[in-house]
Amino acid sequence: MRLLKSHILFTICLGIIVGIALRVYEVVFVFVVLVSVLGILMGLFTYLVSKHAYAVCVGIGCVCVLLGFVYAHFWADRTYEPLPLGAEISIEGTVRSYPRLSEFGKGFILSTRHGNAQVYMPFSQEVEYGDRFVLSGVPEALGETQQYLTKDLVQGIVKSPRVITYTKGDPSPMRILFKVRTSIRDTFVKILSYDQASLATGLLIGGGSVAFSPELKTAMQNSGTTHIVALSGYNISMISIWLFGLLGMFLKRNTTFWATIIILLVFTLMTGAEASIVRAAIMGMLMISSQYLGRVYDFRQSAVAVGCMMLVASPYAIRYDAGFTLSFLSLFGIVYIAPLLVKLTHCKVLAETLAAQMAVMPVLVFLFDGFSPVGVLANVLILPLVPLVMGISFCVGIVGIVSVTIGSIASLAVQPALAYMLEVIQVFGSFERVPWTKSILVTIVYYAACIGLAAYARKKKLWYEFSLS
Repeated sequence: MRLLKSHILFTICLGIIVGIALRVYEVVFVFVVLVSVLGILMGLFTYLVSKHAYAVCVGIGCVCVLLGFVYAHFWADRTYEPLPLGAEISIEGTVRSYPRLSEFGKGFILSTRHGNAQVYMPFSQEVEYGDRFVLSGVPEALGETQQYLTKDLVQGIVKSPRVITYTKGDPSPMRILFKVRTSIRDTFVKILSYDQASLATGLLIGGGSVAFSPELKTAMQNSGTTHIVALSGYNISMISIWLFGLLGMFLKRNTTFWATIIILLVFTLMTGAEASIVRAAIMGMLMISSQYLGRVYDFRQSAVAVGCMMLVASPYAIRYDAGFTLSFLSLFGIVYIAPLLVKLTHCKVLAETLAAQMAVMPVLVFLFDGFSPVGVLANVLILPLVPLVMGISFCVGIVGIVSVTIGSIASLAVQPALAYMLEVIQVFGSFERVPWTKSILVTIVYYAACIGLAAYARKKKLWYEFSLS
């Protein structure tokens, strides 16, 4: 069988992904070397005996596993000096992330000569991207709930440090974009009720940009809807689908495709262009591209290539960035499982929602330590509205920056939808979560079943009926 260049590229990217994953999950290097060498020898032997071209892919893949493992190892050790922990020190650095609200205060990444530190300042402290600080504080080791910061090379946490000097940063594109993001959040606070403003902000620019009320936070956890404010690839994917379909009603297919891509780019920039949002936008564009081309095979090749590039940029995302996992799993569900569900439900929107929910369910169980018995139903009632609410909220936020009065009037277009979503969250949030033991075996069996469904859909060529046009 003829070996195509696309097969080789797929093998290289997949091998690098596997190698990075093995290093990030701390698999012993000697074991990786032994298995890889064995794979290379088996591939070489098979090729010499049978001349099967795909045996070459086995060898190439094993070599790339080693390369990915070594790359991730050196990526993790590229900081200049270790950050001293447990002793008060002077820390000088520049703010390199958007300040996020948490129980500890305003949290942001400070880039220093020791690498990166996660700093938490009082809510009253003015902090913007690019600002410079000289602080005095005691760095602490990352706790179990802060391990996700490892993906950003954060070595420690500094809570409530004393500010020695503070210098405002120079104007820059990122600083301007983050100011727009903050202005949108502040606009929502002025023209909407607290919970509506929190939900709109979370949907549009991520839950870390706003402090949810304890009642709403608990209700979202119990109803299994917390993920909707994560601004993951799922949100952007659904926006892409709806936007592509809406524009397709008025424009030609080619024009619709490029208009959707441009709008996604503008949305990414206006919401701050952080790594998580950029990743989500790329996955959304990938979703649209796969549907525009009408070939699932192209999606597989592209998805692995994009995933490889993302992990090369930030290897620890595969372990500590839930959004990365949700992005790929939700797209897997929408592209491979939804076509089968369309046959069963005769409703494309419902099929897409259920498929994405099925794909991310085990990950959500791992993230939130339990299972919401009403989560699927709550998501079915809410998720179809997410793209519409995000789109209208974005327009309201931009208008509100120009004029709060006009923004208040424009907000009437989104308030009913926000009120409905909050009501659904509150109603289903009254049900207690069911404790669920985390099981790798159950997760493997579950995804094996999903892959089986996808294989069945592919065999029956059901994806040809799944179109955004």
